[in-house]
Amino acid sequence: QHDTHQFPLTPPVQLLYALDRALDELLAEGVALRIARYRELYQVMTAGMQAMGFQCLVEKQHHSKLLTTFLAPSDPAYQFEIMHDYLYARGITIYPGKVLEQDTFRVANIGDLQPSDMNAFLLALQAYQKEFGVKISSS
Repeated sequence: QHDTHQFPLTPPVQLLYALDRALDELLAEGVALRIARYRELYQVMTAGMQAMGFQCLVEKQHHSKLLTTFLAPSDPAYQFEIMHDYLYARGITIYPGKVLEQDTFRVANIGDLQPSDMNAFLLALQAYQKEFGVKISSS
């Protein structure tokens, strides 16, 4: 309620604790350093994905630089679930696409990640491609 500064229903206590912790971590790292780290992770990820032939769904000037959507390979050997599980078994989580008209998947570069983590993701993705014979079309 606006006048009493109270939640109208049961407050989302776990959400408030999570927000408090996230703010503590952000302030401990420093806002400028967090932005710079996320920017570096994005640059490592997009450069590596581009080098492998992956294409982004939207043009670079419209990227959030936090979550990037890639077009799925058109190779019949590609299956998102297999790629997801292969990476997940190696401690990496990617996300299915949310675009109904196109087959896509998403890669986030936020959280407690370092450039070495992003490089590990790229190496694991290359290993997946090789093991399953998935070709990436760069057209």
